[in-house]
Amino acid sequence: MSKNISKKDIYNFLKNNTAKTSILNKLKIVYRPFICPFDELLNEIEINSSLFDIGCGSGQFLSIVAKFKSSKALGGVEIDSELVNNALKLLEQYAPISKIEQYDGVNLPTYIENYKYITLIDVIHHVNKEKQNDFIAEIYNKMSLGSRLILKDINADSFFVWGNKIHDLILSKEIGKELSLKAMIDILKAQGFKIVKISQKRLYWYPHYTIVCDKI
Repeated sequence: MSKNISKKDIYNFLKNNTAKTSILNKLKIVYRPFICPFDELLNEIEINSSLFDIGCGSGQFLSIVAKFKSSKALGGVEIDSELVNNALKLLEQYAPISKIEQYDGVNLPTYIENYKYITLIDVIHHVNKEKQNDFIAEIYNKMSLGSRLILKDINADSFFVWGNKIHDLILSKEIGKELSLKAMIDILKAQGFKIVKISQKRLYWYPHYTIVCDKI
């Protein structure tokens, strides 16, 4: 059994393995493990497995999966072309096993069916409310039977949701469309997912929930 990975492990790795980018982007990448439970997400993933990250940003989560989980295949999509370029640079040493593409915001690639794990980390609250159900349906339909979705987002029911809204307003110039934990579970179940594990954690003013679910 592999040892659990800590926030400090992840921080030290990202600090020394970040693609050349703006100072702001570098700070967002290196210090994110302290405001997002990457350690808990990472500990849900088996060694030598395959993982596809929807909304992969600059590739930091994919890079730590490659480092600490010795993945046999990595994939990701991201809407922002600058972040796609950052991810390609960050994962350059893993090019033979990784595939990063720009996402059009509508059509997810069919080849996500080839991955054991699909991760969706802080993406749902950037999707318009009226499209959130369809987005989850698209993910479910593209996944293969027996594969696992690990979804992490911000809990709209928490008083501290304001912290994430201010964060997004400053850094993304938008207001988050967060869902409550119950609402997110209801959407996942309605699409056919089997809920395997639910956890909640507040880091500073960020109220997180994580839902692990399988397509059966």
